[in-house]
Amino acid sequence: MLRLRQRADGRECCGREWSGACEAGRRGFIQNIYDLGDGEVDFPACHKVLKSVKYKGWICVDLDISRLGPMADYKRCDAYVVSKLEPIYL
Repeated sequence: MLRLRQRADGRECCGREWSGACEAGRRGFIQNIYDLGDGEVDFPACHKVLKSVKYKGWICVDLDISRLGPMADYKRCDAYVVSKLEPIYL
């Protein structure tokens, strides 16, 4: 995971001297953020495992970036939860 920090001049940096490497790292990070169901994580399989061990805690998912706008991305994620994950618990 790439961790960015705020520099004194206001730019974010990954800890190396500013040479454009931090900007390239940030672009790579943002390009690898997906809405639920669009990435490589098999969320239904994860939820089946959690259900099998009778997990009763909270599960939080962060939407780090919204490509289509916050409401549109929220609706896509909500539709994924309802269509793919909710049936696991019914």
